Amino acid sequence: YQRRVRGARFSPKMFACKKKPIFQLKKILSVKKTVLFFSNTQAKVPPSALRSRQFIPVQQHNLKDESPGVGHKLLFKAGFIRQSSAGIYQMLPLAVKTIQKIIRIVDQEMEDIGGLKMQMPKLMDSKLWKATGRWESSGKELFRLKDRKKEDFCLGPTHEEVFTQLVANEVKSAKQLPLRLYQIGDKFRDEIRPRFGLMRGREFLMKDMYSFDDTKENSYRAYNEVSNAYKLIFKKLQLNTL
Repeated sequence: YQRRVRGARFSPKMFACKKKPIFQLKKILSVKKTVLFFSNTQAKVPPSALRSRQFIPVQQHNLKDESPGVGHKLLFKAGFIRQSSAGIYQMLPLAVKTIQKIIRIVDQEMEDIGGLKMQMPKLMDSKLWKATGRWESSGKELFRLKDRKKEDFCLGPTHEEVFTQLVANEVKSAKQLPLRLYQIGDKFRDEIRPRFGLMRGREFLMKDMYSFDDTKENSYRAYNEVSNAYKLIFKKLQLNTL
């Protein structure tokens, strides 16, 4: 038995009792084999194999001369992003991990000033946009589409209309204010020249907050608190602010 389990030691009492069912012995042996195999495997895994599990593709060719700035080239070379089409990028595992860390920092600072995180739809009815006049004024940067009933919709480049409609329908008293609602989600804009990397993409991740207050003075106070929260976020990210 010691040869079968690669040197594992068993007590003589384990096999002395003839009444012990054979399936229990098999179960004990299988557990011992599993533990030994797992420990040996963990010790022999080379660092290169661990890195390969992260899926970090190496760039095999140079970017074109008309590609964006240095930051974009470094993200491409380091295996953070890949370009799917003009203004649309694939976020690889390293980029996703980085984004998740940034989101945790943002969420913490927003929570400290009373921000409430929400998730709004990316597909929006045109009625709200037509009511504010932005359906026409947004121009060609607004992605417009029709459903099977020929109703107009758009992919949200921003969400002022949706947040305002929600608060107008649900808030019935000034006692429910102030409210600071925000989201972190995908936005869409049909950029005329989507050739500047992540800064001018057609699809991008954005954090947007909307505050609702009962007086003008309180709205100024909310603005200052949010502004200070952004400065703390940039400080934690080791980014200089102007």
